[in-house]
Amino acid sequence: MLKNKEELTEELGDVLEVMLAYAKENNISFEDVDKARIRKKNEYGGFEGKVYNASVELNSDDDYINYFLSNPDKYPEIK
Repeated sequence: MLKNKEELTEELGDVLEVMLAYAKENNISFEDVDKARIRKKNEYGGFEGKVYNASVELNSDDDYINYFLSNPDKYPEIK
């Protein structure tokens, strides 16, 4: 867990650096990435409400199903 705003700022800077390097490696401009971000935000909504996924559907043989089922407080099963 990050201790303060300065540490979070440093970590976010690292994430942005990785994203920009990956985009450059694939000949994608920052402007194109930002346009895609805005388009998707307008279409699907943003993360301001801190709701990242309302639900996730998994097949019964999915490798991650046991993780989700073992954490019912964080990931309640919807039937």
